Amino acid sequence: MKGGIQSILKHFKDLDMDVSENLLIEYALDFERKGNFPAAIEVVKYIIKNNPESADLYHGLGDIYRKSDQYELAMETFKKE
Repeated sequence: MKGGIQSILKHFKDLDMDVSENLLIEYALDFERKGNFPAAIEVVKYIIKNNPESADLYHGLGDIYRKSDQYELAMETFKKE
């Protein structure tokens, strides 16, 4: 999936399937490994909308911000854990 969260959601909608949070996390990790930080951030933010109390998700998002040299956003996000 090269198009980020909207592409992922469309793909699963076309297959008439729901996409699980765990699978979305795998997509985010894959984007991160490939250096596609904007797509990884977009996916994690989407997951957080549905699970705003998850410290793990905020930690993961902060880590992606840090790896993409967005240090201020990383610090703000780590404080939300």
